Amino acid sequence: MQPIAVESETLERFRHLLFMLPPLLLYALAVVLFEASADPDKPFSPLLLAAVQEAGVPGVEQALAELKARLVWLAAALLSIVVPLVAMLYCIVTLRRSVGRGQLIITAAIGALLGAAILGQLTFGAGQGSVMYELVFGFTYSILAHAGSFGDEYLQKVYVIIALINVLATIAPVFILMTTCATVASLAIEDDPEHMAVRARHLKEVIAVASVFLVVGVLHMGVWLGWASSLSSDPGLQSGLSGVASSVSAYWGVAFTTVLIGAYVPPAWYLNKRAQALVREIGQATTPEEAEQWLSERGLSFKFSNQLTQYLSIIAPFLAAPLSATMSFN
Repeated sequence: MQPIAVESETLERFRHLLFMLPPLLLYALAVVLFEASADPDKPFSPLLLAAVQEAGVPGVEQALAELKARLVWLAAALLSIVVPLVAMLYCIVTLRRSVGRGQLIITAAIGALLGAAILGQLTFGAGQGSVMYELVFGFTYSILAHAGSFGDEYLQKVYVIIALINVLATIAPVFILMTTCATVASLAIEDDPEHMAVRARHLKEVIAVASVFLVVGVLHMGVWLGWASSLSSDPGLQSGLSGVASSVSAYWGVAFTTVLIGAYVPPAWYLNKRAQALVREIGQATTPEEAEQWLSERGLSFKFSNQLTQYLSIIAPFLAAPLSATMSFN
């Protein structure tokens, strides 16, 4: 019977990694639905690029509007580089405090495989002209390249900046996801209340960090896509380009909020159930009201009123989408 006991103990040590499945599945669903937004037999890029080229060289007023849009994008790009780096640093510190060395090695290995898989999928999609590539990266970059307003050297700089942002935007979520899972690693009923409270606080902090990261991502997506509208003096084309920018950022604002729900609710519920078992085990409460108060004092309650701050963090990417749409570049 000893091998079975050892196997059970091993599964228990790494069961927390199963909590990565809900957000990953939700993200995969969001990507699949986004890819279904365009008909591959009727590409819109040639028509769009032809319209941009016909617009010709912009006048002084339009050039100033484009400069404004460029500076706003660079500000968003700065945030999109700094915030993921800070998020990853926080995750590394929290991971080291939450799991043992063996768990950390396995978690890091799975995270590396996951990050490589996502980068590979995005690279493959770019080569195949996926909707994700065409409507996020290629949308603005292709317009910049065909507008006739920028030299090759400047376009190369833009390409490097966007490539760096895309790599960080792929790696940072993996760190966040692994850290979220780590907050519920190796929990047992005999854990002391303070340890449970620390885990709950770490989970809330990770979700707050994830929310900031995703809000910045939505804002950057909006201003990056919106930059394209500043390159045209045609009001109809401007409106159409701005509408696409708003729609894409709104879609991913909703998608990111959904992913945050999947990342937070299961581990928070699991922590709450473990804490309830701990309450019964140590005899800290004799009534449901006392138990709920005990959980609330330690940040372990799952009641809506006690989770309001976390729910606001979760919907922040959704709220950021219309904010990015208010940034008019013309």
